[in-house]
Amino acid sequence: MASRAPGKITSPRWLLRSVQQQATSVGVSKPSHIRQVFQLQSAVLRVFGLWSRPAQLTTCHISSLHRLLFLILVIPATPISLYLVLRSLAALKEEDKSSPEARPVVHALAMVPNIAVALRGILILVFLAITKIDLASMCDELNNVVCMSLSRSEVGRKIRKWTIWNAGIVLYCVGAFIPVCTLSAVHTAQLSNQTFTGDLVLKPFHGTVKMWLYVLLEALFSWLPYLLSHLILITATTCSIVLFDCCKTVNANLHRLEANAAVLCTDSMMKKLQYEERCSGVCSELDALAGELEDLMRTRAAIFHFIERLNHSLGFVFCLSYLVDIVASGGMLAVLVTNEERTEVAFPTKLVGTIVFITYATFPYVPMVMVTEAADNANYILYQITIKAYSLIKRQLGTTLNLILGDFRMMMNMFPIHFTAARIFHIDRNFLVAVRAYFFHQLISRRRPYACVFVFFQTFSFLFTFAILLEELLGQMSVKALVASSTNTSALLQAVLNSTNASTTELPEN
Repeated sequence: MASRAPGKITSPRWLLRSVQQQATSVGVSKPSHIRQVFQLQSAVLRVFGLWSRPAQLTTCHISSLHRLLFLILVIPATPISLYLVLRSLAALKEEDKSSPEARPVVHALAMVPNIAVALRGILILVFLAITKIDLASMCDELNNVVCMSLSRSEVGRKIRKWTIWNAGIVLYCVGAFIPVCTLSAVHTAQLSNQTFTGDLVLKPFHGTVKMWLYVLLEALFSWLPYLLSHLILITATTCSIVLFDCCKTVNANLHRLEANAAVLCTDSMMKKLQYEERCSGVCSELDALAGELEDLMRTRAAIFHFIERLNHSLGFVFCLSYLVDIVASGGMLAVLVTNEERTEVAFPTKLVGTIVFITYATFPYVPMVMVTEAADNANYILYQITIKAYSLIKRQLGTTLNLILGDFRMMMNMFPIHFTAARIFHIDRNFLVAVRAYFFHQLISRRRPYACVFVFFQTFSFLFTFAILLEELLGQMSVKALVASSTNTSALLQAVLNSTNASTTELPEN
């Protein structure tokens, strides 16, 4: 990329708009090689018309078929979800005369995982259908980010790695959920003192249904929508893995430019650059360094734009998925602690379910945290480049480099990279710490004699989570105030240079 003329300042907002226009235009002309990474979930979601918009399908008949299958899945799932809610509310009013110590609240909490799973599936699928989110075009935009960040040889090698990661996550999430569903069905049958061919009473109604039919309906219209919603979350997780490799490449290139800037700041190189500028009016080494920095700035802007699209399109999915998995694990832990539902498979059912749902609430978000931290590390590297290039800027060398460094740092401060769950909280390291603290605190208080410890740790976990949310909101307000106070690029860069002026001028020159 040709370096820009000295004195011309590229606004970070203009740069983001240009990257967005480039992404939409290039996405049509370039073939998307990244789609093969998402072959597993795309094949399943395409059956229900959730992978791409109907206009991108081949014929109207196929589009109508996908829409019909989606309606067949969603319409029966809605009354089933409402029935689970009514059954949980009815459990609060029940009195078990055979067991005076039975607590209706625990019976209601035992139904919470089923309600949460059913509601998550139906709500996320309806949300995707209403908002018409196009996951296929999102993969095309991700392909553009990859092409800007990596070379062709690296893309071929990384695609195999990303495909393996995606397949492993899909197989784990689906494979771990099957034992939970199987144990839950057996536990429900034993709790009702029925076999799979017996009749199950549909409380609070007086109707009955065969046990095998009840399990079949729950599997088709509750568990299947949940798995489909999980495939959508896995798509965002795999995108985060891809973006993490892109951020690592940007950081590696910045480290390389940092080493080049250190070489250019030696006495011999500065004399050479001054002589070259007096003779020809340009410095080829500094212009090359500025050009590479501008390329990296465009790449970083493309990564930011894609993550903002993920937050805008799937932020509701992040938030609802996290809340549902935490609520489901909490409902199973309540039964595990109180030991109210006594069946042969009650303990393995609740223990396996708790572990699976806690992993669902943690592991899919780890790559998102890694992307955020890798992007934050780029800000530190750029700060080191600014410090090393200060001697050049002080001697009026590299005016273009000075402007690009200012624009780059301003863009990082004004447009930080982070994943958000419906604009409610950031998905970062504190987010994962809160989930792990919740899990271990509940696990410690599993025994019945320590019920008071269970209540204490549960209260502490929720307070800890709310404290993190409050910290994130205050952090957002402080960042907005900082951005509002910085009026232009030169003021921001001048503040950075002034902060290092005292320490740099005291060093003896080589």
